[in-house]
Amino acid sequence: MSRIYVDMLVEHKASGEMLPRTLIWRDGRRFEIDEVLSFLFTSPAGTQEMFKSYLCRIKGQEREIHEDKGRWFVERRPK
Repeated sequence: MSRIYVDMLVEHKASGEMLPRTLIWRDGRRFEIDEVLSFLFTSPAGTQEMFKSYLCRIKGQEREIHEDKGRWFVERRPK
């Protein structure tokens, strides 16, 4: 897995829940998150690492966004 770290605007709820709202790409482009569809903790196969994964709808397409110890990333898509 190849990670691309991105900036993220996040809504912090009183309940402690974090909701990603805007993904900011390295070149400054912004992508508003239309909807968070699901949230779960994931662990890459063969590791003991755990991070949060959010399935989001951005411009009508589903994308996974991940948060690991305060850093946000997306996975590089295979070519």
